[in-house]
Amino acid sequence: MRITNNIMLNTQKGNINANKILMDAINTQMSTQKKISKPSDDPIVAVRSLRLRANYAELTQYTERNIEDGLSWMDVTESAMENMRAIIKEMYANFIQGDVDYIDTAQRGQILENLEASMERFYAEGNSSYAGRTLFTGYKTDSDFLYKTNSKDHYNITETFSASQINTRDYVSGCVDKTNVTVLDPKDFPQTNTVKTFNLTYTGVDTIQSITYYADTDGDGVGEEFTITPTVYSLNDIDPTDPTSDPYLSVSSATGANINSIVYVKETGELLIGRELADQLTTENISVNYDKEGFQKGDINPVMYFDCRLMKENYDANDPTTYIDYKKERQDIEYNVGFNQKIKVNTEGSDVLLLDVKKEIANLRDAITSLDEAEKKKSDIEAMLADSRYSDKKDELNSMLEAVNKEIDLKNARMVNLFKKGVGSMQAYEDHVSTQITDMGNRYSQLEMIKTRMQQQQTNYKELMTNNENRELSDILLDYTSINYSFNLALQATGSISKLSLLNYI
Repeated sequence: MRITNNIMLNTQKGNINANKILMDAINTQMSTQKKISKPSDDPIVAVRSLRLRANYAELTQYTERNIEDGLSWMDVTESAMENMRAIIKEMYANFIQGDVDYIDTAQRGQILENLEASMERFYAEGNSSYAGRTLFTGYKTDSDFLYKTNSKDHYNITETFSASQINTRDYVSGCVDKTNVTVLDPKDFPQTNTVKTFNLTYTGVDTIQSITYYADTDGDGVGEEFTITPTVYSLNDIDPTDPTSDPYLSVSSATGANINSIVYVKETGELLIGRELADQLTTENISVNYDKEGFQKGDINPVMYFDCRLMKENYDANDPTTYIDYKKERQDIEYNVGFNQKIKVNTEGSDVLLLDVKKEIANLRDAITSLDEAEKKKSDIEAMLADSRYSDKKDELNSMLEAVNKEIDLKNARMVNLFKKGVGSMQAYEDHVSTQITDMGNRYSQLEMIKTRMQQQQTNYKELMTNNENRELSDILLDYTSINYSFNLALQATGSISKLSLLNYI
């Protein structure tokens, strides 16, 4: 085959162009310090780069967003629970202060006011929020734990409790009626009765729809299910001359009408368990279904604790659009904090804000109010003794004064016992809150360890990305120098060859 000068020149131009293309690629690498500028430059590097970048982006999401957000959420939650513990300690100190003999009822009333203010602050922590999300409401982060204003909401609520949660309380019966001036027989003096009770969360409920409980009535060791509609009593309807109107006597006295049933006291929110029925109850939960319409500022939102139904104005049980059902269930908020790894960041209010705290204070207020009323009766009777208009009633009034003194002693004993009980209860509540704080602290520490590990992985992936995509500038300069030298030599050779013609071979 005859090689012409034109063929040689075309070949030389192609080689020179190839060198220039290579020089351009090296020049691009020098400018970007990247191995490739497009996937076709090196598909293996490109594929590996995509995988590493995806993993690095995921690690960045974990370390700089999810984990940081989770740590902040847990920080604020722990601060709120620390506040709860501090408030419980204040309440403990108040109960200690009330559990002494040398203070009067007025001073204990002041202590009660302090306790009620502390209780309000305790539950108000349930409305703590982080970045616009309520911390203690589970998935319902846009809802309030406590009502911030008065509300006309109408709920049907199912509240459950076990037989072990039924309390024993002292009730003073046969209290003196100052309007009926008469000689009292010592056997008719006030006396203390023991009553089995459970306080519902809400007071003022007009109607209890039903109570379902299990009782072993035939002694075979197996509880049978019973559903009843309890009798509703009002303290305003109690007639001192008619023992059957007293709900406490109706469940505790041997001849009481409800010793084998349950009654409800509207003003106190107490369910009174008949003494015979209380002995028959089994360990299964007791369910109380009732309607509650209207909530005051500071009341607990029922959806946080109970199965309930919000009934709208046009409520129709057959029309699901007129109501909303809420079921109490675990609502753990979990963050993705690693590859196939999640961690719980929230604590539900029902786990830390025990309703018993509110009930303790309510019982104490009832006891102090009752004692205060008895002391006022004593003052009135003493004033009547000093009044000449009652000079012919000295025997009757002295008898009543003796009886009211016994009433005061019994009610004072009940109040002191509640203060003593409150001391132990507050210690138990503090331990409970501390347990929740410890649980939160353990999860916080775990998340911090995960964060450290994720940051190490992030560093490793960044190094792998750098090694896969980048080139050292020194290596690029060496390649560029070598190619540039080859290019210049090619130009010289081409220049020498292009000077030749056929005359050189004649």
